[in-house]
Amino acid sequence: MIRFWVALTPVVLSGLAFSQAEYRYFKEPRRLDETGRWARWSANGWSVGSRKPLAGFWSPVYRSDLGGDTIVTPYLVVRFRPDVSESGARLALSAYGTIDEAEAGGLPNTFRLKAFAVDGPGVLMAANALADRPDTVYAEPDAIITGGGAYTPNDPGFSVAWGLLNTGQFQTAIAGYDIKAPGAWDRSLGKDRIKVLVIDTGVQLNHPDLNVAGGHDVTTDAGNGGPVNSNDNHGTVVAGVLAAIVDNSLGTVGVSPRCPILSARTFITVNPQGGWTTQVSWTVDSLEWGRQQGVRVSNNSNWYLFQSSFIADKYAQMRDEGVVHFASAGNDGQGGITYPGNLATVNSVNAMTFRGQLASFSNRGPGIAFTAPGDQIYTTDRTGARGFFAGDYGFLSGTSYSAPFAAGVAALVLSINRFLSAADVETILKEKARDLGDPGYDTVFGWGLVDADASTARAAQIRAVGAVTFGDFVGAIPPTISLDYRRAGQTTTFDSEDVALTSSGNYATPIPLGPFSLSLKWRTFLRRTLNLDNPLGELTGVSFALVNGDVNGDNSIGIADFLQLRTAFGSSSGSANWNPDADLNGDGAVGIADFLVLRRNFGRAGDA
Repeated sequence: MIRFWVALTPVVLSGLAFSQAEYRYFKEPRRLDETGRWARWSANGWSVGSRKPLAGFWSPVYRSDLGGDTIVTPYLVVRFRPDVSESGARLALSAYGTIDEAEAGGLPNTFRLKAFAVDGPGVLMAANALADRPDTVYAEPDAIITGGGAYTPNDPGFSVAWGLLNTGQFQTAIAGYDIKAPGAWDRSLGKDRIKVLVIDTGVQLNHPDLNVAGGHDVTTDAGNGGPVNSNDNHGTVVAGVLAAIVDNSLGTVGVSPRCPILSARTFITVNPQGGWTTQVSWTVDSLEWGRQQGVRVSNNSNWYLFQSSFIADKYAQMRDEGVVHFASAGNDGQGGITYPGNLATVNSVNAMTFRGQLASFSNRGPGIAFTAPGDQIYTTDRTGARGFFAGDYGFLSGTSYSAPFAAGVAALVLSINRFLSAADVETILKEKARDLGDPGYDTVFGWGLVDADASTARAAQIRAVGAVTFGDFVGAIPPTISLDYRRAGQTTTFDSEDVALTSSGNYATPIPLGPFSLSLKWRTFLRRTLNLDNPLGELTGVSFALVNGDVNGDNSIGIADFLQLRTAFGSSSGSANWNPDADLNGDGAVGIADFLVLRRNFGRAGDA
């Protein structure tokens, strides 16, 4: 088991560049990047912290070329070629360590060795030296590594949801052309606070297999966000791609199943083919309603035969405020993107088949952002007699269903790190998309096939790692603290996040990209604010050394605090004059020790 430890002298290592190393995979070098965290071994097992240990076996915490944390242990594994004798192998190994196991793992000519090296870099050097010998097959550290399983929901329709996981389950399908949802689900199935706005003909609000948080009808009909007439079917099938409920042994599963959707009925369907009428202001009203509800993603799987400055302006406003927009590219099979997907502030998504090809019906052209599964997509339908199918589920094709695939990936990214801007999310999706056409951006597939696994892995790397030290305090460290986040240039706190602390005060938390500040005020400790810049993704050593003595909570230590402490002097829990905030050192009583804390820090003030 790995536990965490606290550096005695917390420091901020903002923007610090760390060293690189490598190991050999068979004979080929593989990159390892230092993360600024360190691991050490003791009788109690491994511990991880933000300062390099001064004693004992230690190793940097590396990040492998596949993105996982890696700790080098004192052990390494070596396999020799079949023509090397056991005595020759043992002689070669004797310069590097003592043999812990022969025939390691049941493999011939393979040895597990405890290295003479006293730290992880030394073990790496030994392993690489052995790997470079002509008489070895491989040599590598017996490292502690990270990974995960591929989450598999129990929803029966998952087996045919090739867009989530393409195993070649259809006769002509080519396995692997999918968004790699199970890997992303190992990190997050979505979070309640990341809401997705569905702008459509209404979503069935009481559907047993849809995660719907509410609805609103902006049309002239007296609806509630659900379907009103018998032709209002499109919204429910779009919603299933996004938010079909996971692990309920029913139907199918959405891309971001635990991110609730909000249904804005914006169109009045006028025929069974899905044609509709609307008013320009209805789209704007739908977006504004979503804005008031705090949505972070919007999806509009519709094409308009009109372009509106009013609508464009509203899309731009909400993107500036952090909402990521998606729309379908159109089903005309031609080189043009339909409105509103052709807006610069909206990500237009076209449709890919389960063979990794552009669907014949799918539009393409300049401005296409991404491609996503859109052919033969299994999704929810309206229950009962109404809907596209006799049953409550079915297969449909169109860019209407590729757009919510991409929107769902964005919702998962924001579930990992909600402090990312819309531009940040779009950049992650672009950088991590699977390139299907010409190298880089092209007008057929855009930036490529959205990749939920790689995108959420990148989002998880954008974090701060550090520790909180509570000065002059002997009480229990709180299990959680509330960190306040503030963008550069803002004078007020823009968001707060509850962050878990280990028993030693270590923490990790998602953070924005770019300049920002983190601020912490807990009980009787002065506020500490750290001004940081995060251009790359992970900041380590982001630590808070808190000063104790603020009895009255005004973020300064002075006469008022002395007077309150004096009033509570001699008390303990249950006493008439008990004041828990006067118990500065957390020992359960107010006494001389608390006065000494206050005297030591008298006159100090916290950060803004």
